[in-house]
Amino acid sequence: MKIAPILILLLFSASLQAESLCFSPVKEKQGDKDTKRSFWQSFDYKVQVDDGPVITPSETKSTKYEISTERPLVKIILGKKVIESFHVKNKWLKEGRNCIYFKNIYETWSVVEKWQAEKLCSCK
Repeated sequence: MKIAPILILLLFSASLQAESLCFSPVKEKQGDKDTKRSFWQSFDYKVQVDDGPVITPSETKSTKYEISTERPLVKIILGKKVIESFHVKNKWLKEGRNCIYFKNIYETWSVVEKWQAEKLCSCK
């Protein structure tokens, strides 16, 4: 009988992890520009999940983004154009993999492993 409350608590805490995505800081690399941007295009990344608001991730700290679907579609916007999009799998969210990491050297985005997320994202 005591196992049921513990199981409910575990299920509830797992569902809490899946309620948001966390975007790592998005800061421009000094020096060379990536080929995704032409020399006149400014560093103007924004993100959108599903049909939610378009936001500009912080340069200095992680940015939390509330989600409402089990398989969110992440859209990466540069200027006014969607340049990348990908689904975050429900399995990953259940594993606690909710960190979307921006690697500024190559200007790439990825969903990182849970052990990496602790170092790369810090949403509370």
